[in-house]
Amino acid sequence: MPCPVHERSPTLYVISKWVLFPVFSILFRMKVEGRENIPQGAAILAPNHTSYLDPPVVAYAAWPRRCCFMGKAPLFKIPVLRWYIRRAGCFPVHQNTADRQALRTALEVLKMGELLIMFPEGTRSGDGYLLEPQTGVALLAKMSGAPVVPTAVIGTREILPADPRLPRWHRLQVVFDAPMYYQQFAEQYESDRQSREAFSHELMRRIGEMMESRGYPAFRPASTMPSAQ
Repeated sequence: MPCPVHERSPTLYVISKWVLFPVFSILFRMKVEGRENIPQGAAILAPNHTSYLDPPVVAYAAWPRRCCFMGKAPLFKIPVLRWYIRRAGCFPVHQNTADRQALRTALEVLKMGELLIMFPEGTRSGDGYLLEPQTGVALLAKMSGAPVVPTAVIGTREILPADPRLPRWHRLQVVFDAPMYYQQFAEQYESDRQSREAFSHELMRRIGEMMESRGYPAFRPASTMPSAQ
């Protein structure tokens, strides 16, 4: 698989940024907080995920840094879309499988000192509440040594929802928190599995706190949780 860093088009990236400016910054009054928390060099931006808008919104918020990100493999079967997303820095991942090729590509991106957008939940949340995290971000942080930046995205679900609700106007916000380092968790736990799970849950906790401190519910109320059988 070609490296997405090499396939990414700087010209297309800049054009896309200015095309999105009147939509994100003017129409939806997008606010970005904590951009200074994005380290120089390689890092993983780890946002909550409720909408197809999330990747371009996070990439726009990280400007002037350019990003690479994973996209569902079926998207790469659509000719025009495939052409665009490849030149925007996207590479395919097969969901619900251990996609080793996608992992190798992600590691290559980070080895080159780039930013990688990766959703710790692994899929979109239909109701906006945070899902249980997968441990893929933690695994990649362990293997690469790259810091992970907890990222809260607010407003994309209202604008372009994953569920059948009608879209509506909402102000966009993206908040970048201080980076997390996997090694700090590896030193606290006896097994790698415990370290990855602890890292993943702390990542989601920090994303949720950023969302809720800005008036956006993140954690599912206990009354709506399915009862144990």
